[in-house]
Amino acid sequence: MLCAKVDPSVSRMRLFAASLMIVAAAFAPVPAFAEDVGAASAEGPVAIETAGESATDVSVASEETGVETKAGEPAQAEQASSDDGTRQAASGDEGADASDGSSADDSSQAAAKVQGVAADGAASDDGSVADAPAVAQGRWVVTSAYGQGLQRYWFVGDEMAKCRLVTPDEGAGCYAYATPAGYVVRGAYKASDGSFYLGDNDGRLTVSRWVVSSAYGQGLQRYWAGSEGAFAKGRLVTADEGAGWYAYATPSCYVVRGTYEASDGTICVADNDGRLAGPGWAVGDYGQGLQRYWVDADRRGCVPGYSTDGWAHYTTPSGYVVRGGYRAPDGSLRYADNDGRLSVSSWVVTAAFGHGLQRYWAGSEGAFAKGGLVTPDEGAGWYAYATPSCYVVRGAYAASDGTVYVANNDGRIPNVGWVVGDYGQGLQRYWVDATKRGCVPGYSDDGWAHCTTSAGYVLRGRCRLGEGMLLADNDGRLATAKGWTVSSAYGDGLQRYWLDEVCQGHVGARLGLFEADGSLRYGKPDQGYVSRTEINKVDGSWYASDNDGKLTKLNDNQARVADACLSTPSPGGNLCSEWVTEVFEKAGFGYYAGDACDQYYAYCHSADLSQLKPGMVIAVGHHGHTWAGHRWGHIAIYLGGDVFYDNVGWIRTGSASWWLDYYAQSGPYGSSEQPRWGWLGNFALA
Repeated sequence: MLCAKVDPSVSRMRLFAASLMIVAAAFAPVPAFAEDVGAASAEGPVAIETAGESATDVSVASEETGVETKAGEPAQAEQASSDDGTRQAASGDEGADASDGSSADDSSQAAAKVQGVAADGAASDDGSVADAPAVAQGRWVVTSAYGQGLQRYWFVGDEMAKCRLVTPDEGAGCYAYATPAGYVVRGAYKASDGSFYLGDNDGRLTVSRWVVSSAYGQGLQRYWAGSEGAFAKGRLVTADEGAGWYAYATPSCYVVRGTYEASDGTICVADNDGRLAGPGWAVGDYGQGLQRYWVDADRRGCVPGYSTDGWAHYTTPSGYVVRGGYRAPDGSLRYADNDGRLSVSSWVVTAAFGHGLQRYWAGSEGAFAKGGLVTPDEGAGWYAYATPSCYVVRGAYAASDGTVYVANNDGRIPNVGWVVGDYGQGLQRYWVDATKRGCVPGYSDDGWAHCTTSAGYVLRGRCRLGEGMLLADNDGRLATAKGWTVSSAYGDGLQRYWLDEVCQGHVGARLGLFEADGSLRYGKPDQGYVSRTEINKVDGSWYASDNDGKLTKLNDNQARVADACLSTPSPGGNLCSEWVTEVFEKAGFGYYAGDACDQYYAYCHSADLSQLKPGMVIAVGHHGHTWAGHRWGHIAIYLGGDVFYDNVGWIRTGSASWWLDYYAQSGPYGSSEQPRWGWLGNFALA
């Protein structure tokens, strides 16, 4: 092979000249942007893809490190565009040779003499780089001199822009964002205040454009880059901004797709492109199934609550309008048809709320009446009472204040005054109060003196109140005259009552022991009438009452026999005398053997009723009602008050007058002897 001989001196001169050109280019004024760096297209959104999606390889820069890196490649390995279109190597690139054979590190050290950057560096005659003047006003600088790789910076005078927006008004030629480290954003970037930016490789921010990206750690989302580059955040994006439609940017900057609740409670609904629905009626599936929405024209979203726009409707906290039965978070109920037309000022009959088929009153704004009266003035047509569960009373219902409301099957409360009807409590009488439109428990003189029970109907019969017993006839009319009353109107047959002001100031039957007409009486605590022809144990003592209710107190001996009568069981049938003997033995008065006929002949000698006293035995020698009685007779114990006790296979008690009359009569087994009485064992107890 033939080779031309080259003069060494000529080669060295050419190499020196080339070196001067390289140095001059390095310190020449930097253009605002190179035209060959990925500027955003004028049509459609800018798509930023992460590693694995495209080769763009941009990543979110971190303000914590102050260094913007490229996925898979450090920033210092990039090249910046020079004025003549060549690519200038980063100062830290060991592969870039200086014209004089020195390394790029030497050039960097020389260039860094004024804040580490030479703006207009010039070569000296000997090929060395002279000290550069200070950075000019409003200049772009591309350098790796700040230890952050090859980056782009904006200087105003000697001051490097940091943590702020760089604007065209400063002569920058575009919007850019200077990070806390000074270099401008290239690629996706999140500022410390949460703002998002997107810059191209020259730091030129995307403005007034849609951006679709997954570079911000929120998955693939759509963003609106505003007129100064910052992504819209927590606000409406309007068509006037050039977006082409209305959208809502969340506090995380991506626009709503589906449904989203803004800070003011407005529910935004948008399609997959972020296009907000409405204004007006919208029907669609925005992640909540097929629903109907009313989009407010001013807020461009769904405003929860009642509205008459379009037609009367109620927007739920989820944004869609009520269709069917709806229970709000505050417990109120509403109902609408399938188009969302809300029932207002009307009756609703439905089983939609878990209470079976019930009747409800929808008020003027659709909320069902709850825990109060519904009146004709509301358009209901009649009075009704809405329970705390919202359905109206049908039948009888006690409200929290004790008032009892009664209504028919339509929920219609009857008119004020006396009402007789069956409201689920059988046929009863009610007094409906004019003020409350219900039945108020307690005493009242309205209509006539009556007492409304806690069940709502008026008292008919008797009712304990205070220290006495109220008495009312079948019409509910209370007994109000003080003194003796003999009546069968109070449910216990013909009885005698002593009336006085003993029912909390009202007239009623006196109960317990009391004196009337100079004699001791006893008002039955459970019935109210006075005790007649019976014995009662009161406060440990036994009392016998006659037909007029006058009491006789049994003495200790008689009381012992009475206690034994009530505690001695039957020894069996046909053993009447055995039981009597056991009673007296238990009472402590000895054991007296013999059949009834033996005891009759031995101890019963009187047939004078005036001589009959409590504690005596009454007997017949024989009677014709049973074969045993015809052979051995029968015997009983008299305890006073016309009361007897005997054993007929069980312990029987009743009227002594009946006993004496019955056993004086003949029966199928023959005639009877005359009954007589006396002290058993001839031991007088009184």
